[in-house]
Amino acid sequence: MAFHLDPRTQRVVRDLTGVRRLVSITTTGRSRHHFWRATDQGRRLIHRSLRMSTGIRARSTWLALHDIESSSEFDWGEFLERVRSRLEAL
Repeated sequence: MAFHLDPRTQRVVRDLTGVRRLVSITTTGRSRHHFWRATDQGRRLIHRSLRMSTGIRARSTWLALHDIESSSEFDWGEFLERVRSRLEAL
């Protein structure tokens, strides 16, 4: 569990306070412009809820390959290289 309920105060207490970095790697079927226009609610929801469990100082990174249906193998390879270099930099 990422949190527990304090029996004395009946409040939620974070349990993942040792986490310093959140990394999300995903693919999407829509274009980057579509997510920008829609304010990318899924990304916000995931990162905010995880940050509530880890603490405010946890930094987050989101790596996404957009419009995967029309992406070429070159795009996939480029994305994998970007993911590899970002993870190695951590």
